Amino acid sequence: MPGRMHYADIDFLAPENEVVISGMSGRFSESANLDEFYENLINHIDMITDDERRFPRGYNDIHISGKLKEIDKFDNQFFGQTAKYVEVMCPEMRMGMECAYEAIVDAGLSLELLRETRTGVYITNTIMDSYQAHHQDVHSMKGNVYIGNTNVMIASKIAFALGLNGPAVSLDTACSSSLFAMDAALRAIRTGVIDQAIVGGITCHLNPFQSGDFNVMPTLSQTHRRCKSFDASGDGFTRAEGGSYFLLQKKEDCRRSYGRIIHIRTNTDGKSETGFLAPWGWRHYEMLRDAYTEAKIDPRELSYLECHGTGTRVGDPQEILGLTTNNFVTKGRNKEWPLLIGSVKSNCGHCECASGSCSMTKILLSIKYGMIPANLHYKTPNPNIPALLDGTVKVVAENTPYDGGYIGINSFGLGGANAHVIIGDTDTRHHKNSPAGKEPRLFIYAARTQEGVNQILDFALQHSQSLELQALLTPSACTETYKMPVRCYAVLNGSKEIQETQVR
Repeated sequence: MPGRMHYADIDFLAPENEVVISGMSGRFSESANLDEFYENLINHIDMITDDERRFPRGYNDIHISGKLKEIDKFDNQFFGQTAKYVEVMCPEMRMGMECAYEAIVDAGLSLELLRETRTGVYITNTIMDSYQAHHQDVHSMKGNVYIGNTNVMIASKIAFALGLNGPAVSLDTACSSSLFAMDAALRAIRTGVIDQAIVGGITCHLNPFQSGDFNVMPTLSQTHRRCKSFDASGDGFTRAEGGSYFLLQKKEDCRRSYGRIIHIRTNTDGKSETGFLAPWGWRHYEMLRDAYTEAKIDPRELSYLECHGTGTRVGDPQEILGLTTNNFVTKGRNKEWPLLIGSVKSNCGHCECASGSCSMTKILLSIKYGMIPANLHYKTPNPNIPALLDGTVKVVAENTPYDGGYIGINSFGLGGANAHVIIGDTDTRHHKNSPAGKEPRLFIYAARTQEGVNQILDFALQHSQSLELQALLTPSACTETYKMPVRCYAVLNGSKEIQETQVR
């Protein structure tokens, strides 16, 4: 139709269309939070564990996996949930509410500022192991199992608990779900449907049958039980629990920025030449071609590409084939100037529907700290990937400085749903403290417990010259006292220590 506007016609680099990730939170294998996750990544910690926290030994080694530290704790009163309901609520829903709230606070906002606003909630999840577990015996069924253990309810529950009025959507495209959810949120923000969005998802493995199914297919690693991404010995992936939640905002509205979301492109393999369950490099190439053409970005400006990189015999070669087809992404690359690649799955395992969010978290933390963590388990290049052998692409096998530039992220779903996101550096990465930060000033904060107040107060005193940190923390003091009953104040940079804590 003449004059019809297409989404791809938007100038994604124009200031009025810039969307950033302003807050994030997550739970990962052997990592209770973002700081611990990045510390494990940068210190080359293998987050796959050989223990019986989920499944006993004897089930073809499916007990070897990436596991969350804790899944059994929840402050139901803070989120307005009855104890009876929480008793049958899945961990993904409980942690979803927690991480969504933490992402809001991380962005320097409060629930009061977002309540009754056009904030969308875009959540990913797939098979709910807890739902299956509750249905083992029809004679011992409890109420509320359906609404507490189905993926369609997680987004609605978060919107209800936090008082958000935008669309509440649950998406499932298997392993690429996170980036598909982010694409839906990004489009809604740029087209004015919503003002900001919470995007994310967490996966937990509570039932051995799904792992057993993957083991028989076989897609799981049969020899190492590790994701040996791009290595010659890679023979499958290892399952892992975890995931992240993000707050997306227009750049003009945000208080902080971890990185800019330039563009997200998706497609599906369709009738692929490699089969229904195997990825297809040609479709990957088409997606990458469209992504960078529509964004008006030369792929040679890529500093790094975070791959899907599961370590499967077919998947890794097909993914790199997508990068090298028609020399679109790798034009001009050679041993002296290779395209740097890696996969967080080598460090923490494959979080499946939440895997894209784990990749995104790794990249945003790499931008924040200026260092890309090394891939683990990479020793010998996969001989079926010519680009690794001739040096066109290079796996980041040691911690590598990030000095700016665009970063791409691939995510592929079982069945052929593909996604690619282009992330831009943030202009606040090299931010320096203002001279005004040295002056004495009042700091106020509110928390749920005395311990929480003490931790934040100590942190604020350690970073007393950061005006940005204080601006991010201060909104919490506006939270209702029944939710945050412990209040404190302190004078930062004062000639003597002045601080007080009260319980309301």
